[in-house]
Amino acid sequence: MIKVLNIIRRSSLIGVLGGVLLAAASLSSAAEEYRLSALTFTGNHSFSYRALSEQMITRVPSPWKRLLLGKSAEYSELLLQQDVKTLTAFYQREGFIDVLINRELAFNDRDQTVAVNLVIQEGKPVSLGRIEHHFAHDSSSRPYLDKVFREERGKLAVSRGQRFRDEAIQQDKTALTAALSNNGYLYAQVAVKPSLRESDYIADLLFEINQGPLCRFGPISVTGNHRTDSSLIVKQVAFKPNDRYSQEVVQRSQRFIYQLGLFQYVTIKVSTNESHHHVLPVELIVKEAPRLTTKLGVGYGREERLRFSGDLRFLNALGGGRSLTLTAKHSKLEPYNILLKLIQPAFLHPGAFLSLSPFSRSEKEPGFSIKRYGADFSYQQRFSYYTDGSVSYIYERDRLSVSEMTIAEALKNQDIKLYNKSSVTFGWVNDHSYPLFQPQRGWYHAATFTLTGVGLQSDFHFLRWIFESRKYTKLMEGYVFAVRAKIGSMKPLYEDKVTPLEERFYSGGSNSVRGWGRSMLGPVSSVNKPLGGNSQAEASAELRYPLYKMLHGVVFYDIGNVWSDYLTFPRSELRHAGGAGLRFQTPIGPIRMDLAWPLGEGKRSMQVHVSIGQAF
Repeated sequence: MIKVLNIIRRSSLIGVLGGVLLAAASLSSAAEEYRLSALTFTGNHSFSYRALSEQMITRVPSPWKRLLLGKSAEYSELLLQQDVKTLTAFYQREGFIDVLINRELAFNDRDQTVAVNLVIQEGKPVSLGRIEHHFAHDSSSRPYLDKVFREERGKLAVSRGQRFRDEAIQQDKTALTAALSNNGYLYAQVAVKPSLRESDYIADLLFEINQGPLCRFGPISVTGNHRTDSSLIVKQVAFKPNDRYSQEVVQRSQRFIYQLGLFQYVTIKVSTNESHHHVLPVELIVKEAPRLTTKLGVGYGREERLRFSGDLRFLNALGGGRSLTLTAKHSKLEPYNILLKLIQPAFLHPGAFLSLSPFSRSEKEPGFSIKRYGADFSYQQRFSYYTDGSVSYIYERDRLSVSEMTIAEALKNQDIKLYNKSSVTFGWVNDHSYPLFQPQRGWYHAATFTLTGVGLQSDFHFLRWIFESRKYTKLMEGYVFAVRAKIGSMKPLYEDKVTPLEERFYSGGSNSVRGWGRSMLGPVSSVNKPLGGNSQAEASAELRYPLYKMLHGVVFYDIGNVWSDYLTFPRSELRHAGGAGLRFQTPIGPIRMDLAWPLGEGKRSMQVHVSIGQAF
């Protein structure tokens, strides 16, 4: 029987030879005129069809591609032979060292097709036995190393009795190396020596760890900065000279410096040498962004119609790394929106921002129009790479335009058209989704809590909270299943009887329950104008799949509604919608068109939504 380590090495050689066989496969395609009608596996007890087919070049196109694009796969004997070798190597890396894979081919001469069945005899898998970790002798650092190892041990993937998996072993090797590197041992090396007990199908693992010398950060220098003071950049660094070296701290410091918003790129160079010197000088290399930048944008959405935006940004305004940004927008829903934002980065702590944002904007919604002007004073703190928190104080003066009927039905005959609002909002976001514009994996959670009627004189007093979660799951290459849930509620406080129209919840539209028009799901007036509500619940599910090159499709299901009262979410009043859409991928997100129908609502018209970006 072959030693486990030799199997892994031999598998890698098979992968190299695969490239040569791929080239040869194209030469034989002319003689192989059969097309692949089916690909199946039998005997694959440990791995699914999907897991095995993803290892292969030979594949049967998805039903969507066969139906819509007429795609089919040519049968290649050479490629199939290579796939058998690749699958054999895959099984061996997963601990099945005696695996045998045979082919069963069923030719249909009339249709010129062939069905392929791969018969797999997995055999007995190799299990893990003793797992030992040996450090190089160093009595002075051994107590600290033992502490590091104890903290990391619970995170390791391999354990006694598990099936031998090369990927898990390499994962633990990488994790141990990273743990040592993050605790001062930059030059740590980890070697894994497997030993196979052939008769028992058991492999013992020995992790030999040479931690090397304990390293510390040396002096810090800055290069590439011409307008930005070096002391501001150094303040963002999460370490000091003589601190233990940590790669994780280096990466965190790089993020802090980049978050200043002053640089096109940031590099932290830690000087090492062949003699493994334990004091590591650090050089912060930056390239400053242009001091003045302008951005112009134009877009289209079925709800907003044509929209225009302009952005003027001035870096290092007033010194101290501050930035000043003037933003202007125009669309059907926002005839004008002007915002001036002054940001003070690294306020009290790296990763913290203080901002002052005076604004003036006009909004036109189906149920009302409003003009607002005021200021937003905010503090934002980044707690980790994925988590942000914020607290904001907003004071604004609003002028509401609304029909007399809406005043009677929504505001209980209170003639409230010119008023002040003074609010404090707490926000929290935890975003593990990626990639940025078109998430395929991970989750997103957000919560906001607003209390209005504090601070300066406010004509409205209310409490509002909102929670939202999203989950993205990549099913296979190009296929993503996305779900979203959102719930919120609000109520007037003190002697107030109503909440302001512009702060209420509204459902329906391209980013809501798509079977209804914008804001048209929920309470409406006697002339069918949306009144909004004080409680909202929504959920959506989407399957996103590839069609042709940059064109993707989606099928979706939405559910939700809005209710007038606080903490009111009757399940019997939830409304349902379903539909399908197209997405054309661009670097800044997809161009989106959705067709949606209300479900169980009798004869209601189809809704068409055109916009940019995913619905969620």
